[in-house]
Amino acid sequence: MTDGTNGWTSVSGQGLYPDANGDGDMTAYGRLSDNTLGASGSGSAYVQLNAITSELCTNIKAQGITIYVLLFNHSSSVDTTTQNLMEGCATSGDTYFVSPDAESLQATFSQIGSQIANVMLTK
Repeated sequence: MTDGTNGWTSVSGQGLYPDANGDGDMTAYGRLSDNTLGASGSGSAYVQLNAITSELCTNIKAQGITIYVLLFNHSSSVDTTTQNLMEGCATSGDTYFVSPDAESLQATFSQIGSQIANVMLTK
């Protein structure tokens, strides 16, 4: 389950990370200012993070693993780019769900549960 949006939170000046040197923008790939993504600005960093996410999904599906994506789109807050990314990440239309509120979220979890109830894990 995700809101799907690749991003980071700025905690600059909060004193939470003494080695941040004023840069609170952190991703799994380091700080934005470290330029580890080859992107020095937030716009190009989003493009890079989306490309990495897409590649990860492709590689997982290539291994025969089914990916269920449940996108929580509360108040239509998720942009079209992110919706398309998450839909492409799901194995199929049957494994992609969008829930705008808590009620539909619960119904979606029940639907997913019904789909995977007969799945058998093997070694």
